[in-house]
Amino acid sequence: MTRIVEFHTPKPTIVRIEDDGIDLVAYAAERFPGLAYSLQTDEGLAQAARLRSAKAACGTRIYRVASAECQMNMAAAAAIIAATPEGSRTSDDTAMLTAYRLFRGWVDAMRATVDPLASGTGSIADDSAWPVCPAEAINLTVAY
Repeated sequence: MTRIVEFHTPKPTIVRIEDDGIDLVAYAAERFPGLAYSLQTDEGLAQAARLRSAKAACGTRIYRVASAECQMNMAAAAAIIAATPEGSRTSDDTAMLTAYRLFRGWVDAMRATVDPLASGTGSIADDSAWPVCPAEAINLTVAY
């Protein structure tokens, strides 16, 4: 749940926006006098912060399974195999393409989960809120 927390210290007053315990924004209220009021009254800002939090959680979960380098290597290998005529592909080639398609499908499902999760009230940190990566896709990432 996105919430606004204020810490009243002698100076400055620290205003923090958090979502599921993750700090999204922190600033000294004295440096931005008009911002404190708008933070407390603007639901759109809280929703935008929750969306940023959901996108960040999505990216983190994807990168936990496959780093950017791993994803690029898998995409390059899949492109090379896809360029090979079907009759010339080995069973390993076919298995790689199948696993890569499962991985890409999972990434697409993860990204499709961001907006509904950000719009809802459930916990973005809850593992059950996100699609599970297929075992074949995980096994493929180990090879790359």
